[in-house]
Amino acid sequence: MEFQHVDVFAETPFTGNSLTVFLADGTVTTGQMLSITREFRHFESIFLWPAADDRRWRARVFDLADELDFAGHPVLGAAAALHDRAGGDPTRQWTIELPAKTVTVQTTRDTSRNADDTTRGGTVFRATLDQGSPEYGPSVTGAAAAPILDGIGLCDTDLIPGLEPAVVSTGLRYLLIPVSAPALAGWPRWGPSSPTCSTRTAWRDVTGPTTAAPKTSRPEARPGR
Repeated sequence: MEFQHVDVFAETPFTGNSLTVFLADGTVTTGQMLSITREFRHFESIFLWPAADDRRWRARVFDLADELDFAGHPVLGAAAALHDRAGGDPTRQWTIELPAKTVTVQTTRDTSRNADDTTRGGTVFRATLDQGSPEYGPSVTGAAAAPILDGIGLCDTDLIPGLEPAVVSTGLRYLLIPVSAPALAGWPRWGPSSPTCSTRTAWRDVTGPTTAAPKTSRPEARPGR
């Protein structure tokens, strides 16, 4: 089975997000793909099979624990590896079919970075992934949001007015929390309760431990102890 090691989100070799791209023949089993991923010990691996033509590929992504319905950096790395393997035009378009959705990726060979550059040890590509329109799930407010905000040192008054925390997906679901600029300026210095909350039980310096001290207003940053 042919495979290629790529570094995604990297400016130099052996940095960024490491990934193995496998070109499979369709006979490898789910258990084998998981075992191979664990053996290579990368956070994630992607397995590819040709679909309708050489620009359309089926894909399955695995991490060290299980299969993922979708993951961004393996798709980017796979498209770059396909372009490197196929050669041809400096810019190419790919369609990747994953269990969760089908996406398109445009790859461009960075000729300004590749020419006579032996220090990089490989070809450089720029890749743009179109994950499609986001899917919005339920908002998370009130009692459901309180323990989440408290766990990261925020409260509801730190949120941007008119925007609520909500589950959003472009392949994988994430909770997006709209935090105001002033709250971000103080975070993660505060915790577990923000100085703007009605009850203040503790505050934490950026480098120091949590210190029990009731506060009624936001103090200036203090040196860690």
